[in-house]
Amino acid sequence: MRSIEFRTRGRFAGLAAIGAAALAINFAAAPSRAGDRPRDRDLQRDFPIAAGKMLRLDLRWGELHVEATDGERVEITIRADCDRDDRRCRDRLENLAVESNDHRDALELEVTGLSHWGNHGANLRVDMRVPRGHDLNIDMGAGEIEIDDFESDL
Repeated sequence: MRSIEFRTRGRFAGLAAIGAAALAINFAAAPSRAGDRPRDRDLQRDFPIAAGKMLRLDLRWGELHVEATDGERVEITIRADCDRDDRRCRDRLENLAVESNDHRDALELEVTGLSHWGNHGANLRVDMRVPRGHDLNIDMGAGEIEIDDFESDL
């Protein structure tokens, strides 16, 4: 809670005290804008992928970890957080999504809700499990990529 102190003299002292009390009540009753939305978010999605299709991933920035698996679905887990209390960062997290487009020869996944121009304190870690035997095409503007146990074309 914020504390505000007014000191006045003379005939307006009583009026100033009433105004200060009303202001203090207003601050106490007002919801905290920073607390309205969380500063971290986890998002999990999975997508079927037919045998022989290429997987394309569009990720503007972040930390990407890709692991080959024996399953039949692409699993994607995104862990995002804000390293400071910034409205624009919380907006990014709120709008974070994974969009898919299934073409004849490829499954395209795009992580949306991110800006090309700045992260505003957002950190992004994407863990992706891809069934073995699929070629992988990654379009990434900035960040780190780690790929484990992959035998197909990258």
